[in-house]
Order: sequence, then C-alpha cells, then structure tokens
Amino acid sequence: VLLGIAALAHCGKWWAGEKDLKEPQLSPIFGKMAGLPAVDVFVGTGEIFLPDVHILRQNILDAGGMINVYEYPGAFHDFVSVPFLPETRSVFQVLEKALIAAE
Repeated sequence: VLLGIAALAHCGKWWAGEKDLKEPQLSPIFGKMAGLPAVDVFVGTGEIFLPDVHILRQNILDAGGMINVYEYPGAFHDFVSVPFLPETRSVFQVLEKALIAAE
C-alpha cells in the first residue's frame, strides 16, 4: 500500500551510495544475530518486507536467540502508526502485557 519495489530499490541504492547493499548497517538481516536480546516483530502479511522478517527470524533462531513474530493478516507496512486500526490496538495490548510482566 505504501511502498513499491522499484522505488525502494532506487532509494536503497541512493542511500547506500558506493557501499555494498549487504552491509549490516544497510540491511540488518546480513548482520550478526548472536547476543541480541529477545526480539518482537509486528508485521502484516501485506508488508513488502515480510520475506525479510522470515529471514530475520531464522537468522536469530540459528544464532540461538529468541524472536516472536506476530503476523497480522492483510496489514500493511507501518500499520502500527495508524492508532485506530484493530490490528494496531492488538499490538498495543501485546506491548502492554509485556510491560506489565516486566515490572
């Protein structure tokens, strides 16, 4: 809904300049995952980066880390910034429970 492949590829090359697109600073899925704290990812199935989230999940698990991926059917990139969506309210409920548990 918000992002297109061609525009993202163009912007990525512009942002990277002469750097390798597989540098972890540009694409974290190519970074070292060992030693990360537990990671929570909230992603929609309509998210253009969903395949990358699956790679990230596997990379973290392979490194012995913990990751929870919450997938929301049909949700788009950055859906959590739209506070009136039911999916966003669900994310906030998960976060609230985590904060209460951490106290």
